[in-house]
Amino acid sequence: MKRYNQTSAEVLEDLGVSPDKGLGSSEVSVLRDRHGVNQLDEKKPKPLWVKFLENFKEFMVLILLAAAVVSYVLHEKADAYIILAIVILNAVISTIQEAKAEASLAALKELSAPKCIVIRDGKPVEIEAVDLVPGDIVQIEA
Repeated sequence: MKRYNQTSAEVLEDLGVSPDKGLGSSEVSVLRDRHGVNQLDEKKPKPLWVKFLENFKEFMVLILLAAAVVSYVLHEKADAYIILAIVILNAVISTIQEAKAEASLAALKELSAPKCIVIRDGKPVEIEAVDLVPGDIVQIEA
């Protein structure tokens, strides 16, 4: 079923769709049940504590942690505590910034939900792009 090298008439015939009438409501339900929604699967977001701990994988942070250990061993406990405080503060700020950025992206994604016009039951209908199913006749405009 290589539709990329078929003519439009062959694709319409394979999908059982009329170019004038498009899909019927009952056909859309069956196709959506069979193929699912027109949307990519999203990864589960990482928990906040995982994002926090990932900050400690960076090379510079590891060097600072090593410096804190060396300072502690050399009885420069004040220096060790200051280095640790800075590293932890940096991880907290980084985690907060990352969470805010992800929230902003999610809000933008909600605002930019694309719509399209398809022929369904012989009439042009505006739908969300996630509601497209194989066989929909999409009207394209400039």
